[in-house]
Amino acid sequence: MKKRRVVPLSTVGPVARTGQYRGELLEVRRADRRRRLMEAGLAVFADGGYAVSSIPTVCRRAGLSSRQFYDEFANREALLTSIYEDLQRGGLAAVIGAVGELETLEVSEWMRVGVRAYFDYFREDPRRVRLCFVEVVGVSPEFEELRRQTREQWSLTLEAITRSASDRGLITHRDRTFDWTIFLGAVNTAAVEYATRPDITLDAVTASLFRLMSTGIME
Repeated sequence: MKKRRVVPLSTVGPVARTGQYRGELLEVRRADRRRRLMEAGLAVFADGGYAVSSIPTVCRRAGLSSRQFYDEFANREALLTSIYEDLQRGGLAAVIGAVGELETLEVSEWMRVGVRAYFDYFREDPRRVRLCFVEVVGVSPEFEELRRQTREQWSLTLEAITRSASDRGLITHRDRTFDWTIFLGAVNTAAVEYATRPDITLDAVTASLFRLMSTGIME
């Protein structure tokens, strides 16, 4: 008599689908937990100050346990790093999205729209400014290196935009990478002033920064 092959129940039918569902559910729950911790971290670090914050305070704000925190982040600085990188990606996406919708070849218009999009993103939630430009300063040598790399990435992105314009003869051809690095310092300062001083308008910010670009970078 031919022997019947025994197939493990876990590989077929509802059992297998349930296992897959549970795996997907676990990933969703973990993503939600990470999001809650990052939102809590932004609130705690920006409102009270990173230097005097603690993991228990973040956990209470998120409604999660310390064990759940350490499932996601190695320490407090790791959480700060994730929030900082996420906010920087958001700012970059806002700039690229706004510039990408333009049909004009005028580089000056690209810059005006890009600057406004960047400041709109950070003004939308002033805690973003506090965390990205104040609380992260001097955290550690490793974080200072991250900040340097972030500035470099922004500089390279802006240089790529202007290189495209110079390739089409719209502006003079030269390497502007370091110029953009210097300009970003002015942007960071302007972001703090704009977010904390209601007397400074976005029009005033963009006008000042555009003058810097026009005289020192876009010539």
